[in-house]
Amino acid sequence: MLFKQSPRVCRSLDYNSFTGSIPPTIGNLSKLYVLDLTNNKLTGTIPISNSLPPGLDMLLHAKHFHLGMNQLSGTIPMKLFSSDMQLIHLLLDSNNLSGSIPSTLGLVTNLTVVRLDKNSLTGPVPSNLNNLMNIGELNLANNNLSGPLPNLTGMNALSFVDMSNNSFDPSDIPSWFSTLPVLTSLYLEHLNIGGQLPQSLFSFSLIETLRLRDNRFNGTLDIGTHYSSQLELVDLQNNQINQIVLGGGYNKQII
Repeated sequence: MLFKQSPRVCRSLDYNSFTGSIPPTIGNLSKLYVLDLTNNKLTGTIPISNSLPPGLDMLLHAKHFHLGMNQLSGTIPMKLFSSDMQLIHLLLDSNNLSGSIPSTLGLVTNLTVVRLDKNSLTGPVPSNLNNLMNIGELNLANNNLSGPLPNLTGMNALSFVDMSNNSFDPSDIPSWFSTLPVLTSLYLEHLNIGGQLPQSLFSFSLIETLRLRDNRFNGTLDIGTHYSSQLELVDLQNNQINQIVLGGGYNKQII
């Protein structure tokens, strides 16, 4: 791949069969707005600047890093992110990335979409994640993340959340379950969360899908009478629910 600076600010090269590593010289494209290399066969690490070689951390004006569905390896560099970045979309899903999520991610406060799913990430999620108040989509599923379940309190723009299939510490239902006003889809499968589900979870006006299978939810499932008219699916397979109350006439899918 050969990149030259030009008045164009978009490099959309997705769905090709590019091989090799991401050229560090992309970092010299100071006017770049979108870097889209989705669904290629790229390998190697994410390049960052180090003395003379440039790197993606130099793309302070870029809005989109779409690097998903490749074969990238190594860690997500701490230096990749800074408070000077204008990034809104970070898509690193479906790669072979390892190591921890860098705490510097919490500095990029313009982010609206973060996809780190389907990698081999480990360690705890940085506690400053909830600095990202503008995020609408957060997907951390299918890694090996550990430590406490992330605290999403105050992330009121969240519409889609998936943290399924990780290795977080066993926990009770987090308080933020009932505090995400525009939530449409919540996926928390196989996370060893326990307790009785609050009615308020079903009453978010926009909620459509709750996939909470393979946990330790127990007691009575009572959707209440003020459930969302948008609610289409409640998946609680392989939990410890011993009674279901549908006094409000809910007639959509519960499995």
